[in-house]
Amino acid sequence: MEEFLIDPQICPFVGQSLRETNLRSQTGALVLAIRRYDGTLLGGPTGDTLLQAGDLLICMGTASQLRRLHHILGY
Repeated sequence: MEEFLIDPQICPFVGQSLRETNLRSQTGALVLAIRRYDGTLLGGPTGDTLLQAGDLLICMGTASQLRRLHHILGY
């Protein structure tokens, strides 16, 4: 498991839905939850969930999958 902060200055996916990002198909990693900037926790986000600046993605996958996700998110 790993957490990824959505920084609008480096992440190309701000404002897109999880479906639009294709993160799961590109990496194999699963977004388990999203903690919004205001502290709200979205457990089990759907494909329609929009990524917002300051979101913290809580993800699960193999080390290889998480490395790919890290790279795709702009880190």
